[in-house]
Amino acid sequence: MNQIEEILLDLKKRGIKLWVKEGRLLYEAPKQTMTPEIISKIKQKKSEIITFLQENASPKIQPILPVSREQQLPLSFAQERLWFIDQFEGPSPVYNLYRIVKLKGQCNLKALEKAIIHLSERHESLRTNFRKKEGKPYITIKPSLNCPLEIINIENLGKNEQEKEIEKIINQETHKCFDLENDTLVKFSLIKIAQDNHILIISIHHIITDGWSMGILTQELSYLYQAYSQNIALALTPLPIQYVDFAVWQRQHFQEKILDSQLSYWQKQLQDIPPLLSLPLDKPRPPMQTYQGATITSTFPLDLSKQLKLLSQENKVTLFITLLSAFAVLLFRYSKQADFIIGTPVANRNRQDIEGIIGFFVNTLPLRINLDENLSFNELLQQVKNTALDAYQHQDLPFEKLVQELK
Repeated sequence: MNQIEEILLDLKKRGIKLWVKEGRLLYEAPKQTMTPEIISKIKQKKSEIITFLQENASPKIQPILPVSREQQLPLSFAQERLWFIDQFEGPSPVYNLYRIVKLKGQCNLKALEKAIIHLSERHESLRTNFRKKEGKPYITIKPSLNCPLEIINIENLGKNEQEKEIEKIINQETHKCFDLENDTLVKFSLIKIAQDNHILIISIHHIITDGWSMGILTQELSYLYQAYSQNIALALTPLPIQYVDFAVWQRQHFQEKILDSQLSYWQKQLQDIPPLLSLPLDKPRPPMQTYQGATITSTFPLDLSKQLKLLSQENKVTLFITLLSAFAVLLFRYSKQADFIIGTPVANRNRQDIEGIIGFFVNTLPLRINLDENLSFNELLQQVKNTALDAYQHQDLPFEKLVQELK
């Protein structure tokens, strides 16, 4: 990445947009963002910025518009990947996402049910199913959500029994398999522990949601519950589009020149990639992946956290880049392999009109890291930073499309 690209990417992250019109450099920026230092930097490189923007003008990106629901609706690329896995392996709880919400005080069941129904009416994804015709998948959208809330009453159990039952219920509800063709792909279950103590379990298949979406779901559900409980007028801004509109746009968008420009970058970046990271294993690889793994949580000491943040600031990188680089060094020491790829998820919400939609937007970026040159750690930080910034600029290409094109 050259200096002009770095400047433009930094400005973009600050919300500052630059473009050229009739040879003049114009900008749009949030209030108080254009500091004297930024203005001075732009003026110093003005002619080079204009030249770069003119030479790298991309095809005009078409807006995402609502489409007719009367046609056969396609899946997004990400949805198609999960649908294929479901067809190949059968229903599995591996791709279930869930939230556990503790409700203290009196629970207004009618308000909660109204909130769930309103949420499902607002987001078509929650009423979506996946069917196939002649072997090809398509989307159907139910007019309403079936069975919005299941209540499980354990009031009569003793405290010790309740704790065991709660753990059992949560495990059961979050590990139930969804039938993508027929089931409602989101399930709300309410455990009633006492009159003033409840636990809400929200279980949902990944094909209609992601981590960002789970935040939208819980925030809007909380807002709607409060509004219905207190008879407050609703003030949610109407959604301009739904996820299926994005899926149609994505299919059309990547049939154009944008696919070629994005793909050429990744083909060059991933040329001659090593087939496997040879980590030492204490057990042989199973013939079929079981997903029977575990999570280990470790907390950094406060002093170490401060040192990591300071190191990041001194090298003008984010804490994520520092930790990613450290992880790369760890992999290198275990594998003795200097060239490998680390996958990292990105929200992939770089358009304002999709920020508030529940859906499967998250994308995977394969970051190639090379330790062949015997770099110092500070030099590695800059290499990883540049690799990540380049990848962010080319994050629109769906990972599924990349896998398909690179075979």
